Amino acid sequence: VKREKIDPGQIIDKVKSLDKSRYPDSQGTIEFTANKQMMITADRELLTKLLYNLVDNSLKFNHSDAPEIKIQMDENEEDWLISVSDNGVGIDKDYHGKIFGIFQKLHNHADYPGSGIGLAICEKIVSKHNGSIRLDSELKKGSTFHVTIKKER
Repeated sequence: VKREKIDPGQIIDKVKSLDKSRYPDSQGTIEFTANKQMMITADRELLTKLLYNLVDNSLKFNHSDAPEIKIQMDENEEDWLISVSDNGVGIDKDYHGKIFGIFQKLHNHADYPGSGIGLAICEKIVSKHNGSIRLDSELKKGSTFHVTIKKER
């Protein structure tokens, strides 16, 4: 992990442009808020991949004509706190403990193409930053992924 000081707004702009090229017809919105002008110390490439995978899932698993994704960042004394929320299809509680497994797919490949490794990659990235990732979700109401990244001392 190559940690450096990062303006999270730059990462969000990159993620937005990647998703705009992947979903050019999407009417979705990605809203970013941070409680203050903050700099995160993390691996730039890995943080971009983490947020891209979470936002990509939010767009992919969404039946709304206008997907809504909210990314919030904050910090406390020990951690950077990131949440990614959406108005997507949600994830049944029975699967919450399984979704970070590699090749884990909860849906038919024809309906939702993909390899099933995105969330496993997210978990690995967070782990490399000595952090954690957890899910709050309800079927048909959307999901929120909560990421905690430890600050270096």
